[in-house]
Amino acid sequence: MRAFVRSTAPIDGVNDADLGGDSHPASVEGFSALGRKAFTFGIDAQGQDKFKAAARSQGYQLEAIKLETRQLDDVQPIRDLINKILHQRVTSPSEPMFLSLSGSYSIDIEDPANDRWIRLVPEPGEAFSLPAGALQRKNRISRISLSF
Repeated sequence: MRAFVRSTAPIDGVNDADLGGDSHPASVEGFSALGRKAFTFGIDAQGQDKFKAAARSQGYQLEAIKLETRQLDDVQPIRDLINKILHQRVTSPSEPMFLSLSGSYSIDIEDPANDRWIRLVPEPGEAFSLPAGALQRKNRISRISLSF
């Protein structure tokens, strides 16, 4: 999983793809030190079973969601809703855990202790969790399929 410290806060529609002029890579260990967790499970059935077992053991409820707008027969209102959900800033009411199954996306996560934002770019088969109350914003790069 790649992680970057953004030099600027994310602004919807303005700097979604840009990290800012002086952004730099961040280690996954540094990400974990902020109370976030990163895992690698794989996308095959065995990897998904491991993810489900890990999520259940930590008290997570499991729910799979596919955000593949090409399968929606170009139903524009649904596509608009998915994009709105993906690009809004939200605060997690509980501690979410995500497994990336396919596609590519990034998620910007606020690090209020250091007054910065961290962008995660998970690959298929990688998972991460965020603490409750974390301010986050997802950015779709291509079709994605996530398991929550």
